[in-house]
Amino acid sequence: MATVLEVGAGKAYATINAAVTAAKSIDGKVEIVISGGDYNENVSFGSRTFVEDGTTYVGGITFKAADGEDVNVNGYFQCNGVAGDLKDITFDGLDITNSVKNGGYFAPIMFGDNYSGKKASGIEIKNCTITSGTGSTASTSIGVALTMTLACDGITIANNTINADCAVYGGDGNLIANTSVSGNTMNGNAEMPSYNYWAVVYIFNNGAGNSITGNTIDNSALSAVKVRKGEGIEFTDNTITDCNGYSLVDGSINSGNKIDGEELTFPAYSGSDIFVYDKVTGENGDKVIIDGIAYVVGENVF
Repeated sequence: MATVLEVGAGKAYATINAAVTAAKSIDGKVEIVISGGDYNENVSFGSRTFVEDGTTYVGGITFKAADGEDVNVNGYFQCNGVAGDLKDITFDGLDITNSVKNGGYFAPIMFGDNYSGKKASGIEIKNCTITSGTGSTASTSIGVALTMTLACDGITIANNTINADCAVYGGDGNLIANTSVSGNTMNGNAEMPSYNYWAVVYIFNNGAGNSITGNTIDNSALSAVKVRKGEGIEFTDNTITDCNGYSLVDGSINSGNKIDGEELTFPAYSGSDIFVYDKVTGENGDKVIIDGIAYVVGENVF
């Protein structure tokens, strides 16, 4: 059972950081329950460890809004320790707005770089409102960053509202598997950011068991979804408006998705990647296969 630490006016800890500091000296898992109010702080919790079955992990910590209360955090949460694999980290019911550039971009929730050989499991981000700094053309804003070289297996990002150029970023390093992005409302940026090869949901190295289901993705100069390299993904029942299409890897399950009000009922392939745009377009010379028939963009009319 987790040790509960209470944060807020009249509670044991006035700030989230004070509770994190206390959590570092507590054995086992910790739940930080935050009372309603405004918290102007950046929270780094990467050096918080716990031991389970003889193994030391980074994490074992939950950040949770007190029942029925509005918790507004003006800053970012960063897990950047390398003491062990990441495990059992939860964000629940917080309103997080980051207007401070963290590394090369804005990111309200960031699992940092330099995790070579490290794994992450049991991460859950739910019922939050996450607003990233304005990227525009100067820098890209990210909502949740699962960044370089961190192998993720078992991540849940559900029922959040995320306002960012790239709402969910799964980095260019190790595989991401058994990860679910579901029931979120994601509002992109109509201006093209500096990292224009990303998407509102971007997974670079795709493993088995990933799903992007039941999300609403709106208003982005980027593609709504890009999933590159690896195995197929379940991509179902998403509603996409005013975005620059999407792309998936081969073998994906694709059903019930609507783009600009029209339901997409077929897969379209180009080589080992699937490129599907709202009008089924692409660069001249791209080969697209629809229902087993090959077409070449620029030579066929869609």
